[in-house]
Amino acid sequence: MLAYCYQVGEGNIDHNYWIAPDLQNTTALLDFARPSYFATVESPASDMCAGSAAALAIASLCFRETEPEYAEECRKAAFALYDFAVETHLEGEDNVVLSLGYDGGFYDSSYDYDELAWSAVWLYELTLVEDPTATEEAWEYIDAIIHVDESVSSEMGAYPYTGYLKRIIADTGNCWQNIWVHCWDTVWGGVFAKLAPITNLQRDWYIFRWNLEY
Repeated sequence: MLAYCYQVGEGNIDHNYWIAPDLQNTTALLDFARPSYFATVESPASDMCAGSAAALAIASLCFRETEPEYAEECRKAAFALYDFAVETHLEGEDNVVLSLGYDGGFYDSSYDYDELAWSAVWLYELTLVEDPTATEEAWEYIDAIIHVDESVSSEMGAYPYTGYLKRIIADTGNCWQNIWVHCWDTVWGGVFAKLAPITNLQRDWYIFRWNLEY
């Protein structure tokens, strides 16, 4: 069974003991719980897995030349964690995500669509770095973000988004203005910074530039 440990510690406990992690649970200090939280099929954390997949993809690209063995480990883990995040992603009505990881009330995540998109843009790049001819395979990651259902259209001819963008943009007749910096709860700023030069669509350049200017 695949399991990913995404958190060690408990916010309410840790905030009461302002010490370095390496000093916790030593004989000289108070002993307190350091629980671990794992993402599994039965107890998913699709946001945590997707965010980690992006970080590992970036690490693989950074260490590709200097530490190829480590870069390969990061590459394999990045693809595996993204696939696991997609597999365990669960949504209810109005795109409410039901598969978020435990946060204990600290820096909670609103949803996982942005993390999924963030990891997808980096896996797109990683795929092409490995094999520049794998354009179709790489584009699948971008399509997962921007896909629309062309079998349905509004009175104005707009198609609904079915990719990760559906959480922020209803259909092709609408756009979005991102007021948040790249932070713990929203990474759309980074997504569109990567997405705009890939798709070269007016929509993506607009959101990217508007966010920078804001």
